[in-house]
Amino acid sequence: MEPAVFDLPAAANGSNGHVSRSLSLSGVRLALAVSQIATVSGKERRTVGENRLVAGEQPSRQRYLVRHDYGMGALWWWITAGSAAEITTTFAEVEVIDDPAVMRIVQSWSLDELDIADAACGPLADLYRRRERQRRDPAVGKPLGKNRVYLRLPDPEDPAAWWLTEHDPAGRRVRQVELRPDGTAVASSAADWPMNPPFDLGDPNSP
Repeated sequence: MEPAVFDLPAAANGSNGHVSRSLSLSGVRLALAVSQIATVSGKERRTVGENRLVAGEQPSRQRYLVRHDYGMGALWWWITAGSAAEITTTFAEVEVIDDPAVMRIVQSWSLDELDIADAACGPLADLYRRRERQRRDPAVGKPLGKNRVYLRLPDPEDPAAWWLTEHDPAGRRVRQVELRPDGTAVASSAADWPMNPPFDLGDPNSP
């Protein structure tokens, strides 16, 4: 699978001072998920993504571990959905965790267990609305599903400097190179950063 390479403006990540830029979801799955989303007014339950409200219509529905990592901490939930992709296309700034070691640890935690439709109306309502607004941007749909995503981002503190960053499929930085105005380059990797929250690859416009 070919990597995705983008040249984009960026905003600073207030939690750690590194450049933070969110990108967008892509492919047929996104198009299908978007076309199946219906917003219901008031406090009524929403039909979200692949969710049909009636679990019997989706025998493959299962529980996923979902994390919203905001840098200084994280929020966690168990969410039942038709697929991991349904969750990431429905909510902004979340990742589906499938690391067995992490899942074993979390099993002992007291986490909310939600259906995806209830999550959209409840504790993840803000993240749901944020993703809804992002879908209006024509840039949505480019990097998701790539093994690696490469970005060239301007330094928010120095317009003459640039960052070349490499991200894994979850949006976390793997390594980066700072291109300084004097022509020097400084490389760093995840081991050098005290915090490394993921970029939201479903967001075409970083806040």
